[in-house]
This record gives sequence, C-alpha cells and structure tokens, in this order.
Amino acid sequence: RGYYIGIGADGGPALFRIPLTPGEGTNAVELVSGVENMQILYGVAGPQRQVQSYVPASAVTNWDDVAGVRIGLLMRSPGDQILEEDNADTFNLVGTEIDPGADRRARLVATTTTGIRNRLE
Repeated sequence: RGYYIGIGADGGPALFRIPLTPGEGTNAVELVSGVENMQILYGVAGPQRQVQSYVPASAVTNWDDVAGVRIGLLMRSPGDQILEEDNADTFNLVGTEIDPGADRRARLVATTTTGIRNRLE
C-alpha cells in the first residue's frame, strides 16, 4: 500500500492510503483528516543487522539493508481559529524543518520508529 497527503472530504489536508498491488483496484481511502505533512526515513543496517543511520529514500543504495522505518506526521486542528494569536512556529519532522505558515491552528508532531520483521538482530 502507498500512503500520501491529499485533500480530504472536508477540504483540508488528510492522510490517504492507496492499494499498489495489481487487482486490488485504485481507490484511495482517507485515513486521518488534518494531517498536513508526512516525512519518512529508512533505517539502514550494517553487517550486524543493527540500524546505523536513518536516511531519506533517495539515499538508500540497497533496499535489502533497510531494517527500520521512522515516520513523522504533522497534524493540525480542525478549526482555523483555535489559538488566541497567530502561531508562526516551525516544526522538526524527523530532521526536516516544516513551516506551515502563520495562522491560529494548533499543531502536533507525532513520530514513530519501527523495525522491519526479520531484518533486525
């Protein structure tokens, strides 16, 4: 399956899932509304099968060496006037600085790291 950020049913950003296997169809499913940004890093393991570094997909030279995945999501509040004044904060999303612009929305960063089964020692 593939995951991406698109425009949701409410007109705001949302996290979607789409099948990538032939025969499953191509209908995307909205999973979570309010997800503004998603960044993914891949954990590259060394000879001992322990992750040595997390890198973007463009820096992976051998996908067989990927033993983990680190995912960061930037989520925003559904209302556009939650805070009392404009918030111009930037957010670190697994190493990438995200500047959503100044508005009165509340935002939250969620990050998780997981190992790929049978790839770690």
